[in-house]
Amino acid sequence: MSRITEASNVLSTDIDIADSEGIFRILRTCDAQIFSGWSTYPTIYHNSVLKTLDKIIDTIKGWLDDGKLNKPKIRVFLSGAGTSGRLAHFCARTMNSILKEHSFLSFDYLMAGGDSALIIGQEGAEDNTKLASEDIQKRIGDVCDYVVYIGITCGFSAPYVASQLNWMMDQIENNPNSHVICALMGFNPVELSRNILIEGWNKSFLDVSNRLKIKSEQNDNKHFIINPVVGPEAITGSTRMKGGTVTIILLWVLFAKILQDCLQFKLIPEINTEGNLKYSVSELFLHYEKIFSYTYNPVSQVASVIQSVGHSLCQEASVYYLSEGSLAILGLIDASECPPTYGAKLSDIRGFVVGGWKTMGNREGDISQLGFYYRISEKDFISDVLPSLKSNDTFIVLHTDTQPTDTLASIIELVKEKNCGIKWIHLHWAIGNRTESKLAKILPKETTIVTIDLPFSQLLDNVTAYLEISVKLILNAISTGGHILKGKVYQNKMIDLRLSNNKLFFRTVDLVAQLLNVSNENATEAVLKALYESDKITDEIKSLPVSKYIEKACTRINVVPLALLLSTGKYTVSEATAKLKAEPVIRNAIKSMIKTNQ
Repeated sequence: MSRITEASNVLSTDIDIADSEGIFRILRTCDAQIFSGWSTYPTIYHNSVLKTLDKIIDTIKGWLDDGKLNKPKIRVFLSGAGTSGRLAHFCARTMNSILKEHSFLSFDYLMAGGDSALIIGQEGAEDNTKLASEDIQKRIGDVCDYVVYIGITCGFSAPYVASQLNWMMDQIENNPNSHVICALMGFNPVELSRNILIEGWNKSFLDVSNRLKIKSEQNDNKHFIINPVVGPEAITGSTRMKGGTVTIILLWVLFAKILQDCLQFKLIPEINTEGNLKYSVSELFLHYEKIFSYTYNPVSQVASVIQSVGHSLCQEASVYYLSEGSLAILGLIDASECPPTYGAKLSDIRGFVVGGWKTMGNREGDISQLGFYYRISEKDFISDVLPSLKSNDTFIVLHTDTQPTDTLASIIELVKEKNCGIKWIHLHWAIGNRTESKLAKILPKETTIVTIDLPFSQLLDNVTAYLEISVKLILNAISTGGHILKGKVYQNKMIDLRLSNNKLFFRTVDLVAQLLNVSNENATEAVLKALYESDKITDEIKSLPVSKYIEKACTRINVVPLALLLSTGKYTVSEATAKLKAEPVIRNAIKSMIKTNQ
């Protein structure tokens, strides 16, 4: 059986030929599986998932109850690669901001590739098991008495997480009386973990997850697996979407319950109700489901944004997100995911954050010196982008009622003065009773204003976790839809992804094999021909480890479409390259080629 997170979703097979409204509706249908479930597998509402979360909460509550007079120092580590690592940082940042008066409980994040990977994925970092174990050892050190480690990998495949899980289990075995929780979060059944020996290591991810499963079944309150199955992604393998969304939901429900049950934080109810209400895990999931239904309501309005973004991308222009706080960070995350997913240029979609790296609250602080695309503040937008804005660009301002307007308003005025004919879009989240955006009066008359009405936004005081999931869904739909309209998707498959790690190399081979109906051996050879720009692949190249192919891929573009053409056996590398230049819309080139090959 194919791994569910890498499988094709039958609901989105024709998403590449849908118009912008159709794209948004299809994404809504696929995302609904987060709550409705997929096939016969357990949903987030399943008793096994609820019990696992409750056990983790009860264990931490027990730690705190045992140390009432002298509270133990608890540190929660969230770890992942790619989207999972970015979301680990996102959640840890917010938790630490609300726990300033509770210094005994703190959150930390581990990201494959470090803080630089928050913007640009670092090739090979996800696959480096040695670096992964060094990262966790360095962060844990001797600074905490109690440790919670949550490794996040949507497909149960990231070597970075496997290595850290294995190291954590070793520590528990060596010290069985330690106060440690070791948890794995992802969205495949354990038996569908990636079963390929990890390069430079003696284990596969399946080996590690099986070990954790056996230990979790012993009910020692130290080992846990959180893995509701939410079905294949709308865009095959693009776990930044459903996988990322359910990751945030699970983490925030878990953390909110810990704060409610252990530290007497008051969770914000969906209606104004007197008294200190306490919510169960399943009730919090229901709140998120309600937010989901509201978010996908303005179909035609969001479709118009998808159309604008698609137009900009097709014209080789740029799309810019600008906002404050958590909304801005979500824009930055969404933009950072497009290059590896769609082979997009770093300049295609960019996010800017009022306050820049200070707002980000990352461990390494201001890292704008790393390069042009690490310049993410509103001041960087004014100095780097404003002078070169052009008519086909799209400028998207994200805002909600509770955010300040002064900084955004001043930037809007500067862009208006530029008078360069860009497409203006304002995404406005109205909470409770519908209100007009505070920015509406200063935006140009031609601005497309899309209002997403939500019944509530806060999970805790100053924690707009419900709003944030709505923002993520809308941004994912906009960037995904835009790239579909640009021709970066065939049926529901990414056809210009960037080979930045082991997982994406094998995904590319599978894609070529499936679309052209060739063997994995022929597909692998076609991928290598595309990587090495050679019509003959030597035995020496074939014997190289995958990490060497990833290094080579760093300097190559259009590897997947080129490999697809080469796998037909009808083209040399130079002929295939010429054909792609003649038909820059990759989807059209592939559609024509597959039709000819049938």
